[in-house]
Amino acid sequence: MELDEYLKDTVGRVHGAMAAVIFGSDGIAVSHCIGNGGQPTVSISAGGLTNPAAVSAGGLTNPAAVSAGGLTNPAAVSAGVADLLRMFDDVSAELLGCGSLREITFSTNSFTYVVSRINHEYSVALVLRSEAASGKAKILLRRAVSEIRKEF
Repeated sequence: MELDEYLKDTVGRVHGAMAAVIFGSDGIAVSHCIGNGGQPTVSISAGGLTNPAAVSAGGLTNPAAVSAGGLTNPAAVSAGVADLLRMFDDVSAELLGCGSLREITFSTNSFTYVVSRINHEYSVALVLRSEAASGKAKILLRRAVSEIRKEF
C-alpha cells in the first residue's frame, strides 16, 4: 500500500480528523491527506515545502499560519510539529533520561495533534478537531504506523 493510502484510511476512520502528514525530522512533508467533509482528498508533496513562508513563519507556533490555511498546508504542520518533537526529544532523552520520544499528543484551543514516530528520521501527525475522540485516533494511528514502518 502507498503511504498516502495509510493516511487516507486513518483520516477516513477517525471522526473529526482534519489532516494527516508524514514528515522528516527536517520538517519537510513527504505525504499528506486532508479531510474534506468526511471524504479525504489525498495529495503528495513532491518537493516537500509547498509554502516556505508559512514554514519560516513558524508553522504551528504561529496562530496566523494555522488559521490562514495551516491545516491545509502540510509544510506548516510538519515544520511546526518537527520543531516540537526535537524539543520534546531533548527533554525526554537528556533531562529525564527516558530515551527517545515515540508518541505525543497535545491539544490547542482549536485542535488536537497525535504524533507518532515511524523511525528516527520520520514521523506522522494526525490533526483532529478538539472534540474528536483522541483515544480512537491513537489506536488507529499506531496501527497505521506499524504498517508504514514496513514501507520504510
